[in-house]
Amino acid sequence: MKKKKLLIMNLSGTLLLPGDEVIFVVWCNAIKKAGLIPDYPLIYSHYGEDFKESVIPKMAKKNNWSESSVKDIITYAKQAFAEINKESNANLSNKLLSLKDKGYALGLISNKNRDQVIKSLSKVGCDSQLFDFIKTGDDGIKKPDIRVFEKMLIDFEPEDATLVGDNINYDYPMSKEAGFGFAAIASKCFPSVVWKIHVPEKFIFKSFSEYIDSLLLD
Repeated sequence: MKKKKLLIMNLSGTLLLPGDEVIFVVWCNAIKKAGLIPDYPLIYSHYGEDFKESVIPKMAKKNNWSESSVKDIITYAKQAFAEINKESNANLSNKLLSLKDKGYALGLISNKNRDQVIKSLSKVGCDSQLFDFIKTGDDGIKKPDIRVFEKMLIDFEPEDATLVGDNINYDYPMSKEAGFGFAAIASKCFPSVVWKIHVPEKFIFKSFSEYIDSLLLD
């Protein structure tokens, strides 16, 4: 028997917070808190790279930051990320199980490889077996290519699927091209007015957990 709905979610920025835009803000705020000035040209030239392992060392070398200042930056950033994950991902695994009990099939998409995905899920107490479908970037097909959804749609019609995402430039266009419904996870880096141009306000949520709660109450 088919599940009545297919819920497809991104990993970073949706199921697993924070996403790239929030990561950018957290690290810049940590740099400022340490009494330093973010090197924005360097950050943008290395956008998408790991801040702790790549961007911060490059910035420290270029701007002659002390080792103690770098340690302070990392400490402040870790504290901020811990709060974000604690608030946004509390009881996430149980909520996903409740969705499955309501008849939802769960799909997860990420451009990371499978080992990275499983490691990321463990950070928020989720087992990969919670998901009916997991699409990683191992086969070379990655977002925003809508072929990432092919296996998920064998038993579902597009109109029965909803994509949940946090990126207005990629996730929303992907959902429209695939014929899915869409729910937006609008972080503080995406003012709601930007989303409202494209997405009805009732489909805009502050966190993935808040979105799940709305489905469980439905």
